[in-house]
Amino acid sequence: MQTRTYGDLFKLIQSLAGVGSFAASEQDDVANLINRRYFEAYQTSQMWPRYLVVGEERTIESGQVVPYAETGKNTIGEFIRIHRQQPFLNNSTLEFDFYVDSSGAHILNISTADASSAYIT
Repeated sequence: MQTRTYGDLFKLIQSLAGVGSFAASEQDDVANLINRRYFEAYQTSQMWPRYLVVGEERTIESGQVVPYAETGKNTIGEFIRIHRQQPFLNNSTLEFDFYVDSSGAHILNISTADASSAYIT
């Protein structure tokens, strides 16, 4: 995966257009084009290797909720899967059904009432 800057892309578009510089309104149009394309590319897949964290242990709070933020860990941008134990090892593990709202992921039909953690992808 290549890492190129926003400025590099802007210069490429400028050179392809064959101009030395864009007018202010044209710069806004080009910036909007770039942002739309970035967003479209990002939304195409849930599996961005740079941002995907597989099987990170998180604390289950009261009400069977896994919050977006936990002290000492990165904030979760999107919940993809939730497992009872560390996933994708030699043995299979139970995957929970869940729904997401503003407070985090609510685990449905949790198998053990005393569960204190879950593994989030």
